[in-house]
Amino acid sequence: MALTKVTYSMIDGAVVNVFDFGAVGDGVADDTVALQNAMNQVGKTVFLPKGTYKTTATLTPRCSQIIGESALDSIIEPSSAVTKVMSIHYGGVNDPYPTYLQGFKIEGANTTNATGLYFGDVDVCAVTVDTMYVENFTGTSGVGIRVGQMLKSEFRRIVAYGSYNNLLVLDPSGYSFPTTIHFDSCVFANGTNRGAEITTGWNLKFTNCIFESNAKQGVQVLPGTGGEIRNIIFDACWFEQNGGVSPNIGQMRIGNGTALGGAQIETIVRDCFFNLDVNYNKAVFFDGSAVGGVLSNPRFDYVPTYSIEVRNDAFVTLTDWMPTSGAAYDTIIYAPDGTIRTANDIAYVKNGLVSCPTATATTIFTVPTGEDFTANVRVWISSTSSVGTVTVSQSGAVAATPVLLGSAVSGVTFSLSGQNVQVTQSSGSTLDCHWLYTKTYRF
Repeated sequence: MALTKVTYSMIDGAVVNVFDFGAVGDGVADDTVALQNAMNQVGKTVFLPKGTYKTTATLTPRCSQIIGESALDSIIEPSSAVTKVMSIHYGGVNDPYPTYLQGFKIEGANTTNATGLYFGDVDVCAVTVDTMYVENFTGTSGVGIRVGQMLKSEFRRIVAYGSYNNLLVLDPSGYSFPTTIHFDSCVFANGTNRGAEITTGWNLKFTNCIFESNAKQGVQVLPGTGGEIRNIIFDACWFEQNGGVSPNIGQMRIGNGTALGGAQIETIVRDCFFNLDVNYNKAVFFDGSAVGGVLSNPRFDYVPTYSIEVRNDAFVTLTDWMPTSGAAYDTIIYAPDGTIRTANDIAYVKNGLVSCPTATATTIFTVPTGEDFTANVRVWISSTSSVGTVTVSQSGAVAATPVLLGSAVSGVTFSLSGQNVQVTQSSGSTLDCHWLYTKTYRF
């Protein structure tokens, strides 16, 4: 029986080929209308053959799937006029969206301050994205992949490369999206700002992902004022050469050192490898009272002093340390003198800074009640002028006399038996009192 329908799709019900709708794919002809018409075929799978497809406006697909020949061969290349290349979102009963994308590249080299793939910008979506490249969306608001009102979705083997932010997780609606998103075996590299910037989200998981050679952090987790970012998990991920040679950026930074207006950040970092070097940035900063988290079994190939910093009232559980070549446990964690933990401890850490006026018993820290651990507070005093007799007490009993900071940082550690830790000086100017509280299990 001879076929009479001479098209690329050949027969009804087959995959829709964009060539059947007039696409050229030579990188010169404007293929916007042809691609959009093909992607308007509700319920169909759209195929992008090998080629470079120039676009001049946003594509809003309504088909069921978009599949390219390969992420290296099927390329959508927007012109400089495009600010958003592809928008994936629910549009109503008669306006669905593709739930599966695979095997093509979005190349942003001609754009400035544009977004490559935007999921959930207008309404919700749930999508699986597999084996795609999104590259070179530069300019200070350039984004490779933006995740907004998205849920129950998975990104597998995605390469996001060379954009200002390779990944931006930010819900434009103000609700609790995105949620339940899994990034598996993805690469976020060579961002001119960050590999991934997370500002909203619940239940986001990154597994076996690589964050490498981004100008600032590989990952920043930072909500807006009063916002929430909960249960963000980084599992078996690789961090290398993010942040250049600056020691104070962090390959991963969680929080910004403030309370963020009552914001809450819950992050779990486990079994991650940090490829550090004396010429590159430190590993992780947990920074600010909005931050709570768990750091479990981090691995290093080189450990510069204080490669992990827990500061400004962040509260972090440190568990299951992995012995590594060159790793000295008392110099991995930041503190004014670098002595938070020993090789046989699992430590809970909290620290802060309090201004203490003259002749006043100032409470610097209140120990949580009902704790079933060994607990210690370490206190340092610093002042630019004379300091009188300084005592540290707990529930009214003198516990220790701290040492004044000089050119070498020093301090006094004492075990706790009461509730309120106070600092008092007999005379002199207001001083700064640094404190570090640790609760430790032995194992």
